[in-house]
Amino acid sequence: MTSAKSRWAGNDRGNGAEWAVRLNRLAGRFGEARGATAFAAGMLAAAGLLGLAACGGSGSSSVIRSVAISPTAISVPINGQAYFSAVVTLTNSTLSPTTSISWEVNGIAGGSPTVGKIVSSSVDSNVGVYTAPATVPTSSNGTVNITAVVQQTTSSGTNTGASVTSNTAVVTVGAGLGLTVTPTSANVPAGGSLQITALLNGVVDQNATWAVSSASGATASNVIGTVSLTGLYTAPDSPPPGGTVTVTATDGAASAAAALRISYSDLSLDGPYAFSFTGNDQSGFLAVAGSLVADPAKVEKLIKDLANQAAKDQPELAAALT
Repeated sequence: MTSAKSRWAGNDRGNGAEWAVRLNRLAGRFGEARGATAFAAGMLAAAGLLGLAACGGSGSSSVIRSVAISPTAISVPINGQAYFSAVVTLTNSTLSPTTSISWEVNGIAGGSPTVGKIVSSSVDSNVGVYTAPATVPTSSNGTVNITAVVQQTTSSGTNTGASVTSNTAVVTVGAGLGLTVTPTSANVPAGGSLQITALLNGVVDQNATWAVSSASGATASNVIGTVSLTGLYTAPDSPPPGGTVTVTATDGAASAAAALRISYSDLSLDGPYAFSFTGNDQSGFLAVAGSLVADPAKVEKLIKDLANQAAKDQPELAAALT
């Protein structure tokens, strides 16, 4: 019994002293027993303790083997965002969905204003949300490196001081589309309206300010029209000098413009008007002058009435009106 106990204790080189003490206790417990049954019981108990030492005490199943993030390459406009997903694999090949992950940009935890910042998603702790800086980074041709770092822990949750770093994801920060408007050109009937939208890097820009101008230098709203705080342009009742206006959106130092052509419409004939025309008929020279108060809803009827009347009195006038 003593020699068997010594061999078992000696074979467990990693914890020899501890297991020697345990086996001595087992030997004392079963020493007074007699027969093969008692000996076998002692050996089974010792084997059980050794088995626990081999698989239960180290917590190897919770040791992190690797961390992988994706996508591994992506382009992001300035002030744009990108999402990275981390997969943590343990040594027993299972995946850990709750491991605490620290995200880095160019080796800086959380990033910085010059290279962009990254934080863990509030929805999924294994997702990092990267926000590109306001200007393209001057180093590495505008690229930055994203990594995820996980601290190694024991089965009891104690930090070992070691860490596992993921593969590197490369982000190319581009100038983006900047500030744009849509549409960039359009025809607007006099008195009509058109919604113009400002986009900053492809996203609706709620901070844009709006203005309308004319190449003629006119500034009165009844001449060039108006534009609201949200980019809704309303044309004047008649086309302005030159027939075009420019609607401009501005955000900081950036600006974008839409060129609009204003065309005559029924609304263009609204209010008092004077008219005159001259010509020749079969009787000779003809001159007509007068005035009228136009209502846009009645303009078409007025023209028809004038044409009908002229058909009776002046065939040449009827032809001109029709």
